[in-house]
Formats: sequence, C-alpha cells, structure tokens
Amino acid sequence: VGSSSTNVSLSISVVALFTAVFTFVQAYFAMLVGMDDRVAGAWIGSSVDQTGNVVASAAIISEEATEVAGIVKIVLNSGLGILVTAIAFWWQTRQTTQTETDEENTGTNTTNKFSLLFLWDSFPKFVLGYIACSTILTIVLPLLEESPEGEAL
Repeated sequence: VGSSSTNVSLSISVVALFTAVFTFVQAYFAMLVGMDDRVAGAWIGSSVDQTGNVVASAAIISEEATEVAGIVKIVLNSGLGILVTAIAFWWQTRQTTQTETDEENTGTNTTNKFSLLFLWDSFPKFVLGYIACSTILTIVLPLLEESPEGEAL
C-alpha cells in the first residue's frame, strides 16, 4: 500500500488499544442497558477485533452470549477469507489489464499474466481449516450422541 512503518505501527497500536478497551466496555455496557444475551453476543462478535477478545468479552455476560459471539466471529472470519480471495482476484486482473495498457502505450513488453497460482498464494488457508473442522464435527457429533464420548463433549 506504500505506508511508512510508522503509520503501520500507529494503526496497529490504535486497533490493539481499542480492542483491549472494548473487550470490557462493550460487555458492561450491554449489561447496563439490559441488552438480551444473544443480541449482546452478536454485537460483540461482530465488532470486537480479535477472536480471543470476543470470547472474553461475551463471557462476562453469559455462556449464551459467548456461544453467539463465537459463531458470529467465526462466520465473519470465514467471510473475510472469501472476500480477500475476491479482492486478490480483482487486483491481479486489474494489474494485468494495466500492464497490457502500459505495454500498448510505451511499446515495452512486461510479463504480468493472470495466474491461478497467485490466487492460491493469496487465499487465506485458514478458511479451509474452518471448512474441514465444520465438516468433521457435522459428521462425528451426531454419531456420538448419547455415548460417553458424546457426553464429554
């Protein structure tokens, strides 16, 4: 993006500061105004930055708020993976089009072709982990119902 390391450090510091503050402020504010636990969990899950902070914040309210917040955060993280892949695809096609236009205008020949390997490199692999875990749990949990192993879960 071309930002200086000072600007990047400042941005990260501001996000970390507000994440730490809102971990506590949002939970107590939700309780203060009498927000329903599920609504509070969804609010916290969608607005607190780090997954660990989401769980900690929602746990202040209740177990139900924690479950809802965790689900919302996982859905947002998974959606982020898909969005990042779409942006990477768009970015590469834009760069390829721009290179072709520059070649026509300057007469130079720069190789910058579209590559699926670029998309694979840009794709956040954690999304595959979410899908794999969800698939495994969807298959295994019903098989464990009413068994000692299932009770342990």
